[in-house]
Order: sequence, then C-alpha cells, then structure tokens
Amino acid sequence: MRTFVSLAILAVAVAATVETDDTNHGDRSDAKRKFNEICAENGFEVEEHYVTTEDGYILDVFRIPGLTSEKESNVTKPAVLFQHGILDSANCWIMNYADVAPAFVAARAGYDVWLGNSRGNTYSRAHTTYDPDKDEKKFWNFSWYDMGTYDLPAVFEMIEEQTG
Repeated sequence: MRTFVSLAILAVAVAATVETDDTNHGDRSDAKRKFNEICAENGFEVEEHYVTTEDGYILDVFRIPGLTSEKESNVTKPAVLFQHGILDSANCWIMNYADVAPAFVAARAGYDVWLGNSRGNTYSRAHTTYDPDKDEKKFWNFSWYDMGTYDLPAVFEMIEEQTG
C-alpha cells in the first residue's frame, strides 16, 4: 500500500511538472490572454473590425493579414473565415500551439484570415440599444437562428467590402 501511495504522489508531481513545462506542452497561458496579444507574440499582424447586424448586435471580427515580417503588404490574398463553435471565441483558432494553430497555419500559407465572434461572447458583448448587464432579458433574447440569419451574413458582407 505504501508503494502505491508513493507512486500516486510521484505521478501527481510529474503531471504538475509536465503541465507547466512549456517546452513539452506549449504555452498554456494563452487562455488568460487577449487575441491581439497572442497574435503579436507569435509574429502576426492583427486588425480589429466591428460589424453591426441588422438586429443591432455589434460583433468584433479579427483579421490576420499575415506575418509582421512580410515585405509585400499590397499582395491580394484569398480570404478565409474561421467561425468558432458553441461557448467559444476566435481565440480557439490561435491558442496554445502556434505552429499548428489553424488560423496561424492559414496565415503562413498565404491566406487573408478573418475570425468571427458570435454575439454575446467575450468579444461581442455589445448592442446598439441594449446593455448585456443592465438589459439582460432583451440582450440575451436571441437564438441560433438569429446568429445564422443576422451574424454570418453581416460578417460575410463586411469581409467582402474589405477584400473585394
């Protein structure tokens, strides 16, 4: 029994060490950082755009036009949109492992990368009329249907206006 307890304690100690060892498992601190901080640390240009939907939600959309070291800034690149899943944000496409993060891979491959944020998430908590904290019932009264009907078309239109 003593051997089992000793092994269990050793396993917990090793797990704690491995989890915080950035050389083996990437930078786990990304979860506490903002989108633009993660991009800048990894050498990417970043822009922040705002789009207002037909029903008044103000969405924060990020753009990664390329690496900060790129010489040619007027080169036309094909645009690609990354849209996160439920209960997430655009951060999911750039976190933890910069060498394999999908948005960074696409930017390195020559794409003009756009990243949407759904209404109500950490980056898109704004409305032309409602405050998400003071007008909770009105602000949060939306559905998946509304996101598909209003958010995505507004983001597509804004990207098309910016990129042609």
